[in-house]
Amino acid sequence: MLIFLYLILLISLISLVLLVISNIAFLKTKVPFISLSNKRIQEILNQVKLEKGKLLYDLGCGDGRFLIKAYEKYGVQGIGYEINFWAYLRAKIKIYKYRDQIKIYYQNFLKEDFKNADYIFTYLMPAVMEVVGQKLKKDLKSSTLIISCAFHIPNMKADKVLETSLNKKNQGKVFLYNLV
Repeated sequence: MLIFLYLILLISLISLVLLVISNIAFLKTKVPFISLSNKRIQEILNQVKLEKGKLLYDLGCGDGRFLIKAYEKYGVQGIGYEINFWAYLRAKIKIYKYRDQIKIYYQNFLKEDFKNADYIFTYLMPAVMEVVGQKLKKDLKSSTLIISCAFHIPNMKADKVLETSLNKKNQGKVFLYNLV
C-alpha cells in the first residue's frame, strides 16, 4: 500500500513539473499546445498534395501528428520544432517508429534556418504569425509552399484558401502561400 502511495505521489509530482514547464513555454511564446484532430489533418492533406521525398517542416509541431500523417500519406521527410517540453516528449514517443524519416527538436524554430524546406506547416496563434512571416520570407527558397492552418500570415497574400469542416470563426481555413 505504501508503494502505491509513493507511486501516486511521484506521478503527481511529474505531472506538476510538466504543467509548470508547459506554462513557461506558453508565457515565452504566447502559443498554447493545441492539437489538430486527425480528421482535420486528413482534410488538409487531402487538399494539399505533397511530393514523396520532399522535406516538410512543422513549426511548433506539438505531438508530431501532422508530420506522421504527412509521411504516411505522401512519404515526405519531416522536421518538427517544439518548445513545450510535454508536447516534445509526446512527439518523440509518437515518431519513434518513423525516427529515420521524421526528426523532432526541442528548440525555438525562430533560431533555425529553413533554406532546405520544400513545405512549411504552421498552426500557431495570430500573436506570432507576423514574426513567423518575416522569418519565412527571409529564409525560404522560392519554390517553398507554406501551409498555415487557421491563421493567415500578415503582410503576405495567400495564393489559395482551403476550407475544412471546422468553420468556427474562420478557424477551418487553411492558407497556402507559394513564395515566388
